[in-house]
Amino acid sequence: MANNLDLELARQYFDEAVAIFARDGGRLWGVSLDGPLIFVDYETRQVAANRSDAEGQLAPQGGIWVGEIPQEVLSANTAVSWAGVNWMMLLWQLLPDDPQRRTEFIAHEAFHRIQADLGLVIPQLFKANAHLDTLEGRYWLQLEWRALESALMEEDAACATAIADALLFRAMRRKVFPQAADEERALEMHEGLATYTGFRLSGMTTAQTAERLHQAPVRFTSFMDSFAYASGPAYGYLLDTIQPTWRMGLTPAHDLGEMLQVAHALTLDHNLPEAAAARATLYAGEALWQSEIVRDQERQAQIAAYRARLLEGPVLILPLSEVQCAFDPSTTMPVSESGTVYPFAQVIDAWGMLDVKEGGLWIANDYSAARIAAPEVHAGRPLTGEGWTLHLTEGWEIVPAERPGDLILQQR
Repeated sequence: MANNLDLELARQYFDEAVAIFARDGGRLWGVSLDGPLIFVDYETRQVAANRSDAEGQLAPQGGIWVGEIPQEVLSANTAVSWAGVNWMMLLWQLLPDDPQRRTEFIAHEAFHRIQADLGLVIPQLFKANAHLDTLEGRYWLQLEWRALESALMEEDAACATAIADALLFRAMRRKVFPQAADEERALEMHEGLATYTGFRLSGMTTAQTAERLHQAPVRFTSFMDSFAYASGPAYGYLLDTIQPTWRMGLTPAHDLGEMLQVAHALTLDHNLPEAAAARATLYAGEALWQSEIVRDQERQAQIAAYRARLLEGPVLILPLSEVQCAFDPSTTMPVSESGTVYPFAQVIDAWGMLDVKEGGLWIANDYSAARIAAPEVHAGRPLTGEGWTLHLTEGWEIVPAERPGDLILQQR
């Protein structure tokens, strides 16, 4: 992966992006994925763009545009509106050296830039998919993944049988957790479709997709915010083989599993618990369950440590009103009924920018407030604590909070 922003290398990557989107020609989604692309150096906030902005913030230099992105703009792999342009933004330090992975990376964000135009604006759900950090939720999800992996590698009747197993495990999970269908669907139609787009435009084969799915339990320490990166492309590729036009007319209400079930005319056993338990034996279900028990015990110890640090110990409270947040979706962890911990995150709000590199950040599920471990001294600027740095906006100050030992940000 790249380090400092190399403008010559950036030009090469912009040329690659042009070629990626030209090859697609709008065929995948019915519209061109080409558009404004900007690379951001996470450390220096230097940027390189493939076109000019609408406000003159960037300067032309050798066929590209360069400048710096202000602190109030979140730097992340995302679609973002800045300086009058709707960009696909990519962090320079995270761009893969491997050309196929780089294509996947670029195409993923290109989908996010156009998804609203496709009618795929996803509703915000508070504390979505927390069930996928539980023992039972993780168990049934991984069985679904194992069956999907088998389906990707099989053909004809064997493929249909593995698909039926995957849908059975999916239905069992949603029976145990009644809210799961809506919450999972939202992320699959958001990050799942974006990942599928990256796979398709990078030339990822079905076998490679199966291998990536096989690696998911190791790549993702938490499934809550990351599961759709694995299941989305798997369902997409399986739908491609039986219903090539499945992408046309999608809405946020569509469910990839239901679409695949209809396409194969599958009927699931009505006695879900008994049928799912029987089929689980074909996918090493007992060994998986035992390994998840061990993992859950370790998770409880992590939760206890985060509780002590971010809920019970002295904290700095940050009120949230217009929050933007970038985080690693493979590491999030629900720590209380009302909040989730993000081990690493960058947050921007009216009070400034917070960069958390270790120690964790707790955010309330309704995004009303965040917490970090209180600093020993809070006079310096930028303000620093154990594992975090806070750049305060002019007019904000730190004062004692209601609970003794706690601090809170407020406007003067």
